[in-house]
Amino acid sequence: MSDFTFVKIPKVYENMDEGTLVQWFVDEGDEVTSGQILADLVTDKMNAEIEAPCDGTILKLYQPEKSNLPIGAHVAVIGEAGTEAPINPDEAASQGVASKAPKTIATPPAKTTPCTSENHGKVKAAPPARILAKKMGIDLAQVANFVGGRTVHKKDVEAYHAQIEQQTQQMSVQAIERTVLITGASGAIGEAIAQQFLQAGWKLILLANQNTDRIESWLPSDDQRYQVFKVDLMDKEAITSFVQNCPPLDALICNAGALFDSPIAFMQDDAWEQAIQLNLSAPFYLARGLAMNMIRKKAGRMVFITSDAGRMGAAARSNYAAAKAGLAGFARSLAREMANSNIQVNSVSPGFVDSPMTASLPERRKQDILKEIPMRRFGEAAEVANLVHYLIVDAPAYLTGQEISLDGGLYMG
Repeated sequence: MSDFTFVKIPKVYENMDEGTLVQWFVDEGDEVTSGQILADLVTDKMNAEIEAPCDGTILKLYQPEKSNLPIGAHVAVIGEAGTEAPINPDEAASQGVASKAPKTIATPPAKTTPCTSENHGKVKAAPPARILAKKMGIDLAQVANFVGGRTVHKKDVEAYHAQIEQQTQQMSVQAIERTVLITGASGAIGEAIAQQFLQAGWKLILLANQNTDRIESWLPSDDQRYQVFKVDLMDKEAITSFVQNCPPLDALICNAGALFDSPIAFMQDDAWEQAIQLNLSAPFYLARGLAMNMIRKKAGRMVFITSDAGRMGAAARSNYAAAKAGLAGFARSLAREMANSNIQVNSVSPGFVDSPMTASLPERRKQDILKEIPMRRFGEAAEVANLVHYLIVDAPAYLTGQEISLDGGLYMG
């Protein structure tokens, strides 16, 4: 008589009486190896797996999925391929056919062994993970490689699916022409941001109130992917007029800003109002006018350039600090409001950056500032541009509502 090895419902804890065979991961005729997970088992206290007790072929599955069975119940039989399996496992056992008890509790393997399609049967996954993977058509071996091991949970399947969705979305976006609006394009940071997106193949809409000739001096004259507009962001009506004629956007970058320094005891109304208008109100008018198109498309990105002054305070710049702190709060509010429309809103908070603004500082003041910066240098406009580009193009789809300081460690909050 041929030898068979029966697979039984294992006892995985003391006082266990029965368990539910939730799902088979093998079919009759499949080759299996010792320790391979054959099915998921759920008890009243925990989830477990039913493992193959030896190498061989699944000759017969005796129990259907969702069967509630006592400990020791025969659920499958393993033997040599081509061998006829006993129809009734209890009769076979009574006739002296070999029956070996399966292992009961699996020890998770080290997370250093990669999984491949050849050994996918050894991937261990909780029942919710397997159900979700099956529903989404995801290979559990690929999920195991993604998490760096062979034990997969539902959250791993969700994370893997999110990454695939993001990659697919990015590939789709990269296949079409995208448009970004950048304010303050005549400044050092604005120029660096514009050049970054131009090199990446975006269409540019560049806003500036001064030095528009300077912008056009570094733009390629034979490139039709950009438009330069002279818009006074201190003028609400000028912003409104521009927004009404602005083409649909994929991204908005509010970079324009300026200082109106004065100690509080001597600050004039104009200095306060101008700082608030340019650094806070203008981004509001632009975002308000341009948001609806993004909401209708259910796609878009916004980045607001804030300042460490808004996070740390700045002597003689209370107007500027207040405006930038308000801008950060405005951006976080937009992020909450527009997240369901697949619109990510984040802020970049530069510290001291090499620019005409910092170039005008007295040398002694520069040295004092450098002593406060852990990296002992000013930032570069290109570094700000790199971060802005990342937030618009490459950032995870789950990243929104954040204010990121780029300041060499000056602010660590």
